[in-house]
Amino acid sequence: MFAATAVCVFALISHCEAIIGGREAVAHSRPYMASIQHFVEQQKTHECGGFLVAEQWVMTAVHCFPQGTDNRKVVLGVHSLTQSQDTQQVFEILELHKNPNYSAENFDNDIALIKLDRPANITSAVQIVPFLRSGGTNPSTDEQADTAGWGASDNLAPDRTN
Repeated sequence: MFAATAVCVFALISHCEAIIGGREAVAHSRPYMASIQHFVEQQKTHECGGFLVAEQWVMTAVHCFPQGTDNRKVVLGVHSLTQSQDTQQVFEILELHKNPNYSAENFDNDIALIKLDRPANITSAVQIVPFLRSGGTNPSTDEQADTAGWGASDNLAPDRTN
C-alpha cells in the first residue's frame, strides 16, 4: 500500500523524529525491506534501510551515500543483521540515482534509487513493496500506520532485526 510506502520513506529519511514503542517484526513479514551495508574484508555493517520497488530497484535515502557507493552492497531477504540466513540475497550497486533537489542542510528530497547488478529473485522472503493502486485511498489524519526498519528498541543499543 502506498501509505505504508510513504511512511517507510519518511522513516528512512527523518533525522529529527524517532519511532517510539517499536517492536521486532515477525521474521520476513516485511519482505520488501533492504539493508544497505558497508563491506570491508570479512566485516559488514548495516548503514541504511530501503525497500525493493521493482525487481532491480531499491528506494532509499540520499544521505546514506555521503562518499558514494564504494564498498556498499544491498542485502535482501534478511530479518536479522547478525545471523546468517539462507534467504539472503546480496547485490552489487550498479547505479545510484540521487534526487537532484536533495538538500543536505534540511534533508529535503532525501530520496535515491539504487539499480541492483541483477534482478532480485522474488521469493517469500524477497518481495516488491505493494503500492497504492488506482481507486485506493490514502490514510486520513490521525490514522495509525506501520513502518519498518532496523533500529534500536531503546536509545542505548542498536537492534539488529527489522
